[in-house]
Amino acid sequence: MNHQSSLAHRFFTSITAIPKTILALSMLAIVATAWFIPSLTIDSRSESFLPPDDPAVLYRDQVEEVFGLKDPMVIAIVNQGEHGVFNPQTLQLVQWFTDQLKKIPEVNLDRIVSLATEDNITGDAESMLVEPFFDSPPTTQAQADQIRQAVMDFPLYVGSMVARDGSATLIVTEMTHDEDAPVVYEKLLALVKQAPVQDGEAIHVAGDGAVSGYLVTYINADAARLVPVSVVIITLLCLMAFRTWRGVLIPGVIILSAVASASPPSGKVGI
Repeated sequence: MNHQSSLAHRFFTSITAIPKTILALSMLAIVATAWFIPSLTIDSRSESFLPPDDPAVLYRDQVEEVFGLKDPMVIAIVNQGEHGVFNPQTLQLVQWFTDQLKKIPEVNLDRIVSLATEDNITGDAESMLVEPFFDSPPTTQAQADQIRQAVMDFPLYVGSMVARDGSATLIVTEMTHDEDAPVVYEKLLALVKQAPVQDGEAIHVAGDGAVSGYLVTYINADAARLVPVSVVIITLLCLMAFRTWRGVLIPGVIILSAVASASPPSGKVGI
């Protein structure tokens, strides 16, 4: 016990003997680690909340590797009217969204799926015909009814891309890079605001990629509100406890230094 006490005594005595040097080295270490703060990112992917060896993550990675499937973003167009989404106005809206998605650089153009991009397959005993459900949106209800009949006769799309009752349809897209989810999500929301929506139509943005983008957007928004509030509360508590501005500044500097020196290294090692 005496040996350990003497070691501790010598250690702390040597540190307090050169306070300026220790402070200078500490400040250099804090500045060096704080330099990496701008490179910190928010990983809001659902798999980031699970350990890498979790079966769900392993199966997801395997599916992506084998089939090339990534987290999609989905635009759902709903129309509860008599004809559902199979009317000229709503099908024109589907075409409009499809065209606008092709203009977003972060979107994988080969992975946009909608009624405006998919083909109808028909055939008989001698031949098979593959053609789009429509080359251009219909202008009459009779044309829209023909498209409805073609889609409903194609079981692959019923219940997946189009609701079984015809009241909704999906436009599915994927990002070129998963880290672009927040950017794409914001652009999709902007498109929803610009969309030429008619009475009775509703638009929703969903999908795992959209959830990831939503989390990043609102985590940043919450942080922008909560951090200033936290600073004010800590300042008031320190002022009430120590009753001097020095008692406020010193704990504040210590807290900021601890955050600046701990956060960047944690991010670099994946914590």
